[in-house]
Parts: sequence; C-alpha cells; structure tokens
Amino acid sequence: MAHRRELVTLRQQRERDRLSFLHFIAAARREVADLKATIATVPQDGSLPDDYQRMIGWAKRRLDDLEAETSIERIQERLVEQRQYTDPDHLFDPEGDPPPKANYWDD
Repeated sequence: MAHRRELVTLRQQRERDRLSFLHFIAAARREVADLKATIATVPQDGSLPDDYQRMIGWAKRRLDDLEAETSIERIQERLVEQRQYTDPDHLFDPEGDPPPKANYWDD
C-alpha cells in the first residue's frame, strides 16, 4: 500500500512537471515571436549606434538559443530524459489510486 501511495505522489509530481514544461515551451515560443518581430523592425542599413547593434546581436543570439531549445528534437530529448510520457507508464497502478492514509497502520 505504501508503494501505491508513493506512485500517487509521483504521478501528481509528474503532472506538475508536465505543466511546468509546457508553460516553459509556450513562454519561450512567445519570446521567439517577440524577438523576431523586434529584430524585423530594426533598420538594416548598418547606421545604428554601437550599443544598439550590440543589443540586436544579443537578441539574435538569444533567438537562436530559444529556437534550438524549442525544436522538436530538443523537446523530445528532454521528454525522454525526464520520463514524462513513457509507454508503458512506469507509474501506472492497475488497481487505481489507493485511499488516503488515515492511520499509521494503513500501510
């Protein structure tokens, strides 16, 4: 019973991790769109002040990093590393969730 209750806790944590990962991907992709829009509005004639050019250079590097981090290949790697969607599910309990522990002798 203790093992089954531990599986419940692990499944709940996995759900939180899944949601957190999805939020990370969504935020990163929004940032990609924002950076692309910002970079696209910058004049490309080369007459920008030095600090402005450095800022745009940094933004382009950040964009490259975010695009790499949110690529299908990288997301797949992280999903495998984190074991978030294994098949078969290593946290599956064929008997379903056990009742919560009510007394110290319930295990």
